Amino acid sequence: MARIGTEKRPAVLRVQTERRAQEVANICGSNGIHFIIGLEPDKPEDVSDMDRARCGLPSPPWRSPRSGAMIPARAAAARSSRSAAPPRYPRAPEKGETRVRT
Repeated sequence: MARIGTEKRPAVLRVQTERRAQEVANICGSNGIHFIIGLEPDKPEDVSDMDRARCGLPSPPWRSPRSGAMIPARAAAARSSRSAAPPRYPRAPEKGETRVRT
C-alpha cells in the first residue's frame, strides 16, 4: 500500500478559508507532499493526512484502499475463532457415581 502524501495516495485535506488553503499548500509543497485540498467553510478543518505524511506515519488501518477489506487484526481473530476447537466440558457424573478430583 502506498504511503499518504505520494502520487498514488495524495493527502486529502479540508480547510475552511482560502488563506488557510494557501498556508497548507505551502507546507505540503515545501515537504514534497502530494495533496488534494477541499475548501469547505461549513465543515471542520481536517489536515490529519498532512500531519501523518510529515511524520512518516502509516495510514490508519480502517482506511483501506479496497472496499470491504478486513482490518488485519480482525482477519486474524476471524481465522483463529474458526479453527479453534470447541471447549471441552467434563462428563457429568451419573446417578450414584462419585468423582474424584486429582
